[in-house]
Amino acid sequence: MHDYKSKIERGFYYWGIGVIRYRWAILLVTAAVAGSAAIQLPKISIATSVESMFARYDQTITDYQRFRSHFGRDEEIVLLISSPDIFSREFLSTLKQFHSDLENSLPLLKEVSSLANAPYIESVDRGISVRSFLDSLPGTEEEAQQYRQHGLSYPGYRNVFFTPDGKHAIVVIKTQAVSALSADGRRLRGYARGIRKVEAQPLPVPQQSISQVENIAVIGIIETVIKEYQSPNFSIAFSGTPVYQYHVEPMIRINIKRMCIAILIVSVVFMPFLFGRGSGAILPPMTVILGLMVALALMAMASVRFSLTSSMLPSTLLSIGLTAPIHFLVVYYKQQKRIGKFRGIIATMKHSGFPITMTSFTTVAGLMSFSFAGIAPIADLVNFTIVGILAILVFTLVTMPALLSILQVVAGAERGEADYEASIFNRALLGLGRLGVTRPYFVLIIFLTGTLVAGYNISRLHFSHNQLHYFTEESEFMRQVRLIEAQTGGFRALEVLIDSRRQRGIVNQDLLQAIEQLETHLRSVTDRHGQSYVGRTRSLVDLIKEISCAVTSRDEGPCRIPEDTPALAEQLNYVGRIVPEALRKYTDADLQTGRLTAMMYWRDAADDVDFIARVREYAAALFDSGVNVVVTGVVSINSSIINAMMSTLAIGYSVGFFLIAALMILAVGDVRMGLLAMIPNLLPIIIALGVMGFLDIPLNTYNLIGGCIAIGLAVDDTIHFFHNFRRYYLKSGDIDFAVRETLGTAGRALMATTLILVASFWMRLFSNLKVVADYGLVMGIALLVAFLADVLLAPALLQMFYGTGQKDSRKRFDAQQAHSI
Repeated sequence: MHDYKSKIERGFYYWGIGVIRYRWAILLVTAAVAGSAAIQLPKISIATSVESMFARYDQTITDYQRFRSHFGRDEEIVLLISSPDIFSREFLSTLKQFHSDLENSLPLLKEVSSLANAPYIESVDRGISVRSFLDSLPGTEEEAQQYRQHGLSYPGYRNVFFTPDGKHAIVVIKTQAVSALSADGRRLRGYARGIRKVEAQPLPVPQQSISQVENIAVIGIIETVIKEYQSPNFSIAFSGTPVYQYHVEPMIRINIKRMCIAILIVSVVFMPFLFGRGSGAILPPMTVILGLMVALALMAMASVRFSLTSSMLPSTLLSIGLTAPIHFLVVYYKQQKRIGKFRGIIATMKHSGFPITMTSFTTVAGLMSFSFAGIAPIADLVNFTIVGILAILVFTLVTMPALLSILQVVAGAERGEADYEASIFNRALLGLGRLGVTRPYFVLIIFLTGTLVAGYNISRLHFSHNQLHYFTEESEFMRQVRLIEAQTGGFRALEVLIDSRRQRGIVNQDLLQAIEQLETHLRSVTDRHGQSYVGRTRSLVDLIKEISCAVTSRDEGPCRIPEDTPALAEQLNYVGRIVPEALRKYTDADLQTGRLTAMMYWRDAADDVDFIARVREYAAALFDSGVNVVVTGVVSINSSIINAMMSTLAIGYSVGFFLIAALMILAVGDVRMGLLAMIPNLLPIIIALGVMGFLDIPLNTYNLIGGCIAIGLAVDDTIHFFHNFRRYYLKSGDIDFAVRETLGTAGRALMATTLILVASFWMRLFSNLKVVADYGLVMGIALLVAFLADVLLAPALLQMFYGTGQKDSRKRFDAQQAHSI
């Protein structure tokens, strides 16, 4: 057992010699790597689209792309226009001009829908005719009254072009679903007409969704047009998923900058107090920044964009990446004081190279268990955090020693070491270790009590994926969201595709009646609070009813599906020839697939999971086996995220625990002690989850990944503690001496990393994004508990398992070495 660790330490000894010998070449290569990484950084972008939550090959995205290929983008921009009379001549004239300005101003536009171009189907001598509602404006008050009567009596206008009470007009803007930009975002594709030197038309491949840059351009123009028309008699509120993305993206950018700056300030301010010298304040942040640059550069080269979740990569890496360089410097400064600069570097490599490497590997192991998560942003965050951690490890063991070898030793550094040994921090640390050794059962009871209390509160945890948690209810965005929801009955789309699997199969009496029944069912389902999930629905059935009413009379009662199928097919063909865009909103060109759109209220996706499952179950029982029903749209995708989160949590934590346990045993060099060392690493997670349950902080994509980060960081300190404890215990056979020496050497690094990490994560409490603040709070608590578990609970456990009769204990420990790995 002991032999392989001796060989590894000897290898690090020679590694230190090599770093000193080739230090200038190492620094030159580091500068080249940093320069190359810096060139890639401007290419990083942010993706806020809902489909960015899953990989392209995921069935959820495949279904959604199939829907978009038939019907375009379901993420609409909804404008609600309030006026004393939406059918007055002045309002209709302004609305038509407003509609025209939107159509003429917006890029990437697919359509603008309002009363200005609402299809009006009516009966004529030769059948039916279709015209726009506002083909001509009313010239007199009498004509305006006729428009009012026609509009209010038309069955397809309420909740589509104006609110049910007839007091607010609705304008819906739909943009293209596919980006007009090339893959690098710098050129327009070949189908951008009138542009010179554009790319040729690409082969049929999965297309990139409309980019955030394009979305910002569209929303910015809409805001400009709205400002021109905004008035007390033409009051405009607007929202929708594209508007949400427009507001969230700058919030994320600002938050990334603020958090990174705050974390760097924390490390620069705290380091001199901990180390007593300038290099301790500069080298760890510099090492972490180099690793972060490498991770971000590879992210840009791989064309992976930041999402709402993976945007936490820079601040997270700046926090957790400090552990390796801090541990190295703590040991180096003590060695430098005794044996000088060059020998100090070599001795530090031999003493701490292996545990620093293993702590980085255990952090990677904790993250790696989530690298194959079904949620793309979590997988991206984990994979590039792993890249950053490994890069920081290399810079810690290569670049930082090379820099130290050329720096001058500061006079008076020994005074800083003496001051620390006499400080309250060192005395408190030694006191905690002494308490664990002398009162092990008392310490164990305290931790068990805390664990039981936390375990009780874990039962209150719940999953969440609420896009609106970035905003307060008092914000202007939320005010407009709630206003539009209250007046329209929701504007987030749940899309149901009904595929008859044969041409013209959708024109079938039984199938249409089944779609109508599904519409009625969707509007009737309520949650446990009695609130409806769906505010309104729209499908091919509604268009058919409008045609039916035009052929018969709107005064003969509710519009119905005609029983004469041949006549119905003829009417649909006529509408398809005259206004094909009206028909293509609800079915494909072959009349094989029908579309049902259910507009839902904007809520936490976790509240929709059960509803979406019930919709699929109800639809499967309602339609014949030959009909394929697919439930998709932004609401369905968000609910799928909750299912992916639950499976990720179960699989990720289980795999992570076993990987870390194996690495812990390898790092400590003893099976029994390695398994014993895992106990202090479970408590921080249990207590952190309990705190989340008590404070009603949900499990979301932010703090889900925070759990595996917390495990990895907790194990880092545990490895350093048990690695050093075992070294001193083998020399003395005395638990108290081994704990005291361990805390006197490695304890300083444990405390330094904990203080800086906790301060770094708690800086997020000042974020204006609640989800980020919650994440920082929970991570800070978990790391504090992990520190106490290492310096208080670990000595107690070691005393209980190895301290019964010091001499006999030493013999038992030595005997176990023969059977360990």
